[in-house]
Amino acid sequence: FFGKKVNVVICDLSPQVTGNWSVDHSTQISSNYAAAKIMDQVLKKNGNALFKVFDGEYSNEFYQYVKKKFFKVKLKKPKVSRKQSSELYCICLGYMS
Repeated sequence: FFGKKVNVVICDLSPQVTGNWSVDHSTQISSNYAAAKIMDQVLKKNGNALFKVFDGEYSNEFYQYVKKKFFKVKLKKPKVSRKQSSELYCICLGYMS
């Protein structure tokens, strides 16, 4: 990585789904926490981030976690996403480092 910081981090992680929603959701949120720890090392102050989040038991907890790190955070469901899909995106603006 050469010690340089970046302006944007995009995390579109999705686990290999098992069919067990509880396991899949937990794994996906855990992956986002791991990505957020990397983000803390590489994102410039006032930078932005985007995380794919499976809506479920732990999504609000992750939202609250990143909300402490950014000036503005929104959860949005893409218009092209299927209605039954749990996919959301956590849009994070203005990293406070």
